[in-house]
Amino acid sequence: MRLGVASSSSRGWVVGHLDRLGVTALFDAIVTRDDEAQVKPDPEIYLLALANLDLEASEALVFEDAPNGVLAAKRAGIFTVAVPNALTCDLPLDHADLRVASLADRPLGDLLAAVERHRLAVAPDHQHAG
Repeated sequence: MRLGVASSSSRGWVVGHLDRLGVTALFDAIVTRDDEAQVKPDPEIYLLALANLDLEASEALVFEDAPNGVLAAKRAGIFTVAVPNALTCDLPLDHADLRVASLADRPLGDLLAAVERHRLAVAPDHQHAG
C-alpha cells in the first residue's frame, strides 16, 4: 500500500504537521499547492498525487474532511470517504462515496471492502457468452 497527501495548503504547513506527528516517512508522495497544482476543488492535486504514486484513480482511496476536497477527489475519479472534523462536520459531504464520523469507527479492511463493492457495482459487465 502506498500513501500520499494531497493538500491545498503549503508544503511547509503540511510537512510541519507530519513532522510534528512523526509520520512524514510513512508517505510516498506529498503534493501541495507549492507543486504548482491547481487547488481543490480542481482535481489537479489528486491527479498529480496519483502520478507520483504510479496509481490509476481506480486503485486509490481518498480520505477527505471538506466539501471542496471531496469534490476534487470525485472529479479525479477516486473513491472518496468523507471524514469530517470539528470544523467541517456540519458542511455538506454527501457527494462522497462513503461518510464516517471517525476512522476509528471502521477498520481499514471494512473500508477497503466497501471500495471493492463499489468498484464491482460500477464496473462494466464482463460476462462472456457461451
